Amino acid sequence: MGLISYRNKIRVKMTQRPEEDLLVQEVDSFPNIRLVSRTTFLAEGSGTAVRETIDIDTPNFVAGFVQKTADSAHEALLKTLKARLEAN
Repeated sequence: MGLISYRNKIRVKMTQRPEEDLLVQEVDSFPNIRLVSRTTFLAEGSGTAVRETIDIDTPNFVAGFVQKTADSAHEALLKTLKARLEAN
């Protein structure tokens, strides 16, 4: 017997606030999972400092899975962002 496949649809709202050098991502998903990510981009020397703050609200029974998934997704996101910034 194999794993059960489940397609989870998420709703994401991204808001850019250029005056604050801020990008806000609000993610809502089943079952009552909410993630809010705030990312700032600040010039630092000859580069850019990127700071991300993530708040996650989730039911306890899926908290471990949500944390692992969020860690993996954001690691990939930051790796891609770094590659793109260094390519320019």
